[in-house]
Amino acid sequence: MTQAEGPRLAIIGCEDVVAHHLLPSLLRIGWLPTVLVDRSRARCEKLLPQFGPRASVTIVSDWVEADGKFDAAIVATPSAARGTIGNALAGRGIHLLVEKPLASTLAQAEQMVATADAQGAVLAVGLLRRHLMIARWTKALLVSGILGRIERFEACEGFVYNWAVNSPDTLCPGTTGGRVAEIGAHVLDLLLWWFGEVRKVTCRGDFRLGAEAGCRLDLVMESGAVGAFDLGRSRKLRNTVRIVGSEGHVEVHLYTNNVISASTKVLSFVHEGASPRTMRPQIFPDLFDAELRDFREAAVKRSAPAVGGRESLRSLALIERCFTNYGPLALPWVARPPRLGPSAIRGRPGEAPGACGFIGGRSGEQPDRNDGAAGRCTSRSLA
Repeated sequence: MTQAEGPRLAIIGCEDVVAHHLLPSLLRIGWLPTVLVDRSRARCEKLLPQFGPRASVTIVSDWVEADGKFDAAIVATPSAARGTIGNALAGRGIHLLVEKPLASTLAQAEQMVATADAQGAVLAVGLLRRHLMIARWTKALLVSGILGRIERFEACEGFVYNWAVNSPDTLCPGTTGGRVAEIGAHVLDLLLWWFGEVRKVTCRGDFRLGAEAGCRLDLVMESGAVGAFDLGRSRKLRNTVRIVGSEGHVEVHLYTNNVISASTKVLSFVHEGASPRTMRPQIFPDLFDAELRDFREAAVKRSAPAVGGRESLRSLALIERCFTNYGPLALPWVARPPRLGPSAIRGRPGEAPGACGFIGGRSGEQPDRNDGAAGRCTSRSLA
């Protein structure tokens, strides 16, 4: 498919994910946006060198200023703005690819889905892990019945946080931030796709200092299976899901095409020509390319995308349920008496060298907030 065959495209919200992932992918598949929308013109202009000298790009601060100049849009704004913008665009019949979560509330997302359906507009959601071979292979394995009745699963994902952010909302628990709404949305989408609906969920987080360092979900599925999902932002976890059934077991990686361990029958299972021994690797650029090709094809043919808006409502509904029953995560070390009591350091000056970034900042906050120390954080550079 050539550039001319694709609908005229706008990118709304030109933050880091656009510069680092979405725009390079659009260049690779030959579908250049003709409109860039962001309140910061400077942010848009930083993207222009990637287009090449012959590109013609309209830059506006509000999509209304470019109304009529695009037929499809990628909405990559902060999540708090997606519901309002997405509903307005869907009402104009614009085909949409919206970053996850679709909106900051389930009600907004449901309205967007209904509006897109009424206008005949395609509504796709950026849950790109559905394009992983390991995700499709695992789904097919579960459908095949080789594992028997699924009894339990354990998922975990975590790494030392290094993602560029423009808003503290990403770090704070809630439907627009925290680990569940951020990376967790990808995994919850897969868990719902693989195991079906959730009967009961409890969510506990480590948010004592405001920013959420990690959380844990305990789930009971409608099928009777029980599961746990651990997310971390300050340590590296296995980044896998272990699945145990009555007839076998498997452990797969959550974002690389690797089967870590499995029972004998599972190791010979083949789906779409791929088995645990022959599955080819995919890197994140491959997934963005697949997602954007899928969206372009759906917009041209007015067909269903790989992950449509209605399908994404399940994970957003589960995220909302998490925060109706959200509490502090039990941290055994918090209950231990400090080596140096608060009375010994209260009001005393102190310094925390290198206390920048997520982990350093939390380390600097601990004595200040918990023990009353009069400290300051120092760093050579905030870059």
